[in-house]
Amino acid sequence: MMRNQKNNFLNYIYCLIIFVLSTGFGLYMWNKILLPFHNPDNIIGPLSLAGLNPNNDIVRFVLFVTVPSGAICLSWLLSSKKMSVRTTYNQRKRQRIKGISWLIIFASLLLSLGTPTYHASGPFDSFHEGETLGSAMSLMEGKVPYRDVVFSHGVFHDPLRSIIAMKLFGKSIGATRAITSFLKVLSFVCFALLILRLFEHKETWALLSFFILFLLIPEETFIILPRDIISFSYLILLTLVPGLSKQQYSPTRVSLLSFLLAFIPVVAFGITIDRAFYITALYMLLFPILFLVFFRKAPLRALFIRFSLLGIVSGTITLTILLQGAVTDFAQFVFIHIPKTKEFADGLPFPVFMPRYLTMLLLISGIGYWLTVRCLSILSVKRQYLLHFLIFCKKNFNVIALFLMAIFCFRNGLGRSDDEHLAYSSLFPILAFLYIAILYYIDKHTNTLAYKCITFLLVGAISVYSISMLNNAFSKKCLTDNFPIHAEDSTFISTEYKEVISFLTTNLGENEKFLTLTNEASWYYFIDQASPTRFPLVWFALSHTNQYAFIKSIKQQNIRFILYKNKHWANDIDGISNKERLPLLFDYVSQNYHPKVNINGNEIWEKNIITQ
Repeated sequence: MMRNQKNNFLNYIYCLIIFVLSTGFGLYMWNKILLPFHNPDNIIGPLSLAGLNPNNDIVRFVLFVTVPSGAICLSWLLSSKKMSVRTTYNQRKRQRIKGISWLIIFASLLLSLGTPTYHASGPFDSFHEGETLGSAMSLMEGKVPYRDVVFSHGVFHDPLRSIIAMKLFGKSIGATRAITSFLKVLSFVCFALLILRLFEHKETWALLSFFILFLLIPEETFIILPRDIISFSYLILLTLVPGLSKQQYSPTRVSLLSFLLAFIPVVAFGITIDRAFYITALYMLLFPILFLVFFRKAPLRALFIRFSLLGIVSGTITLTILLQGAVTDFAQFVFIHIPKTKEFADGLPFPVFMPRYLTMLLLISGIGYWLTVRCLSILSVKRQYLLHFLIFCKKNFNVIALFLMAIFCFRNGLGRSDDEHLAYSSLFPILAFLYIAILYYIDKHTNTLAYKCITFLLVGAISVYSISMLNNAFSKKCLTDNFPIHAEDSTFISTEYKEVISFLTTNLGENEKFLTLTNEASWYYFIDQASPTRFPLVWFALSHTNQYAFIKSIKQQNIRFILYKNKHWANDIDGISNKERLPLLFDYVSQNYHPKVNINGNEIWEKNIITQ
């Protein structure tokens, strides 16, 4: 026994040394990886001005995450004595305590009400809130998504969110904020349900994870987005599969799970595009495991395949309805335009040596390394490699799913490497780490008495927190901040903008249009007009091709006034003005429009009168 413990300890040390050395190699190579620079669409942004390929950080990240796992695999293949590190998972169920699940859900509800809604609280954000309000105005005038108007986050997340809010509560900024806050609350509660799902039959550890995530970790470490409800819901469905006992694999349950697992990734492209990419990639990678491990036996096999295909077909039909038939335009924008232009426009070099950024890299790399070592340890003992690899996947399915989601979501942090994007890319790496640490290590070394003591302390701490938050969360101020459905738009719009709105509504004729070049699509909401071009945000017209299309739209319509620029930060994202980013468009405007009036820094230009 002592000899096995000693060997296990030495193997741990060996694995740790491999990880440290390979991680050091990854850091050493980080800034040395420089892919050829090529910018065929002439996009102006921080990376293009610096002559940097946006894919540099993706390749660096892949190398950093895979080198440790590759190194230990190579060592395992070359070693005559196969390494084995024992990392057992405590399979025994803990004594269930009634009420803990409800306590977690209730605490998440209070927390959501006390947390500012992302880009829908405090001062009005004419850029981010304008993305939904401006695109909604276009769809409400009968324009078709992506054919007549483009937006980046999805049909539901951008225009439909505001349209639904206005149908329910009337046309107002407060209505859109209320719907967004409602989605935020659902997202927080759904995340609590995911934690409970992961720690099934061990609610104390779910409570511990909740306590660490929301009461110990600084709040700026990660952000729960309202649109993450789709990610949490999908992971709940995925983690239901290994949680089912043999008796629970009924035809109805298998059919429904198979359908939803295939349906949601497709229809998600009409809800929130970035999350749709992530859960689609997750489904594609986990599909073979689902089939070979959980549904390979008849008659489950036929049900799984049949209802998976039905889910894909139904999802495609639903997505087509959401897109109003403009599938080709959607595909061109999402799968061609965005990959070619987005990170040239707003990408930033990943600051790998900053502590917060490096910590997330180490977490993701460490989780992948842990999975690799655990897999190799099983294969070292049991040589039927394929069979025992599938057994490994079955026993560690939840960790694999969390790890893959962590990698996919971190794509946001790699593409736009600032603190905000890092924060909403960090939740899944942290959750995966806590899941492994608690279930595979803390639980194993916690006896029944200690478990009960921890339960008592955590219930007390969360209860005190909930009581302290109760009055605040359900206070009139908190509820009106989250759900300002009765608030007038005048309470959100600044005085400087009100004067501009008054000027435009007074001076625009019945058939005259207005255009903004400030990346604030909210102006179209302010004056109750649809965008006269496909681009409510000029941000989407950065390529020369789109600038020519933008100019063509201006020529074809009676656009009298243009908001040329103002003091809002969206005119100078990353310190680069819109005039620098869109030289063809601004040159055309300069030749065909002239300054009309400057109202509190808002420069309004008027169309030149053409004399015959």
